[in-house]
Amino acid sequence: MERREILNKITELTEQIGRLPKGYISKKTINGKTYYYHQWSEGGVKQSRYLHDEEAAQLAAKIEQRKALQAKLR
Repeated sequence: MERREILNKITELTEQIGRLPKGYISKKTINGKTYYYHQWSEGGVKQSRYLHDEEAAQLAAKIEQRKALQAKLR
């Protein structure tokens, strides 16, 4: 691969990663019911957002896709 092709690929991967959510999904069980939260760090502070059950699966797929792209970038 030429240097220019490599730089273009790096730029493309970086843009794709930037469009995907960062962080992880945590699961908490309270009184026998499971709740899902999207958690990430922003400016050194942990942020958290409650997820509805149907949101959790979609977000998990996007987070996994981000991790795969980050591994590819390395």
